[in-house]
Amino acid sequence: MTWAGYLSALADGEERRNLDGSATGVPSQERRQRAQTQLGTMCAQVTA
Repeated sequence: MTWAGYLSALADGEERRNLDGSATGVPSQERRQRAQTQLGTMCAQVTA
């Protein structure tokens, strides 16, 4: 998975996973919002 893919999954509220694939819980609303902000920043940099 790419960093953008990871951030997208967080922003969507998908369950987080460890490297071995085991579930670690869903991200908090604060973490989801930060992921959305980071994705927006990444998109702005790519299109600039």
